[in-house]
Amino acid sequence: MLIEIIGAPGAGKELAADLLDVLHERGISARQPRATAPLAESRGLPLGPEQDLDTTRWLIGAGLAAQVTAERERTLHGPARVVVSRSTGWGALAHWLAAEDLRTGRTPPHSRYADLARLVVAACQRDLVLLLPHDEPRGEDAAAERQHQFALRVDWYLHRLIDEEGITAVHLPLPMEAARASAVERVLDLCREPAL
Repeated sequence: MLIEIIGAPGAGKELAADLLDVLHERGISARQPRATAPLAESRGLPLGPEQDLDTTRWLIGAGLAAQVTAERERTLHGPARVVVSRSTGWGALAHWLAAEDLRTGRTPPHSRYADLARLVVAACQRDLVLLLPHDEPRGEDAAAERQHQFALRVDWYLHRLIDEEGITAVHLPLPMEAARASAVERVLDLCREPAL
């Protein structure tokens, strides 16, 4: 089972760790793919306003490789039955679209990223997509305000990508406590199904 958590910077994608803890408490073997953003930054491939198309392509490929590795790994409870992903693919695409928007003042045409979007869609069958609302507070200085505005753009592009590609996503509610409770309940409902 693949569960994806999608959200803008500051939305709270650390929710993935909470879900892993809940699943482990229930004796369900679960893994989370290794984060690719720190590895990308160490290679000079920033995730953010400076991101370009090559960085985005690398991030999507590295994210898919990390996901496959997580699916094959064993846990204390045996082979992984659930993979909880923070969706490097959708996040990387939305970051790049927001970065291009900031640099040029225009939305890149779909033809420029259609192949990457198809790769993200086709690479794996998702059982549940959880979309976190943008919840980052406004910045108190100019740098923090720029980060806030960038996060708002990423959030807008995430919603656009999900709609364009016809992905069925569960929109989690605010505040974060309500989002966590909703996500945990939906994941546990899936895990109770006999097919798993």
